[in-house]
Amino acid sequence: MLDKLKLTLIYAAGFLLQCTVFNAVAVFGVTPGIILVLTVIYSFFFEKPEGLVLSVIFGILQDLFFGQVIGISALIYLVIGLLLKLVRTGVYRDNKILLLFVTAAVTLAYAAAYWLLNNMMLQADINFLYALRKVPVSIIWNYVILLLLLPLARRRRGFTV
Repeated sequence: MLDKLKLTLIYAAGFLLQCTVFNAVAVFGVTPGIILVLTVIYSFFFEKPEGLVLSVIFGILQDLFFGQVIGISALIYLVIGLLLKLVRTGVYRDNKILLLFVTAAVTLAYAAAYWLLNNMMLQADINFLYALRKVPVSIIWNYVILLLLLPLARRRRGFTV
């Protein structure tokens, strides 16, 4: 029970940091996706699904506060988390280059899926390349945050390599 409370506090702190502090240090108008990074960490390095459940909950909160359609982020976090759970056993997860590729793939997948679902739901006409113009900066941000959070995650019970 205490582990679940700690994990919830980690997600809440990440959500608050993403919404407040990191807005002040945005690079080219891009802030890191801390909830996305936590989804990667808790889906890729932990067997239990608590992190995935919290990713969905905080995805809904993210959409409530900042999104145009409620549930898009939660759905994307769920799919990304499930895919990472599937591939976690077949790769050596302690490789920093692999983590860069995973971060890049997840960040690109999130941006593309968000664009697609947002366009379908709102029937908007936003150019795909325009929507993805900030993805390279997001990949770098997310990778840096992942590298900073990974040593903290290693200390938690249930971490597997």
